[in-house]
Amino acid sequence: MASQKMQTHAAEVAFNGALTYSRYGNQTGIQEIDGIVYEWSFEGVGICVFYKNGENHEELCV
Repeated sequence: MASQKMQTHAAEVAFNGALTYSRYGNQTGIQEIDGIVYEWSFEGVGICVFYKNGENHEELCV
């Protein structure tokens, strides 16, 4: 399932984004995995990751 794999990658990007935020204070970032671009941003008390799944735009917030 490509969608489940993308969600797993989005969770990994969220984790990496949280580390980057805590270490360096960066509130946004981009990471590419398997040709998919995942954009993360710190949103108040959590991290949201945005990515494109085919024609659909997906979002994972933790």
